[in-house]
Amino acid sequence: MLRSTTVVYPPLRKGWLKANGYFTDQSKIELISILVSDVFHVPVYVLFLAQRGKAKHALARQVAMYLLHICLGKTFSDIGRIFDRDRTTVSHACQLIEDRRENFNMDWTLSLLEQSVSALLIQMRED
Repeated sequence: MLRSTTVVYPPLRKGWLKANGYFTDQSKIELISILVSDVFHVPVYVLFLAQRGKAKHALARQVAMYLLHICLGKTFSDIGRIFDRDRTTVSHACQLIEDRRENFNMDWTLSLLEQSVSALLIQMRED
């Protein structure tokens, strides 16, 4: 069960952003950030902190980077700009998450997240 997230970091905006009737990339980034923060039980703002933070914060950030790459097709450079990281850091994070998929629980969690993001993106297109 997802818990509601109330903390919003400055790069994110309250509500979904629409431009010319379409949801923007920013709103899709918000969606993924909120889902990841709910699943990994971390506040949204820690995903965007400059420091590495606790291990669970770093893992959540790496998963968010991975989902942006896989679900939205963002380049490592684009994701690096979003999280204020170098593209090689993003590449390393995505590789770590891919390697962690060998663990059944992590693979299951990532599969559910990917399906959730896909379903929500479809819903956003219909709105």
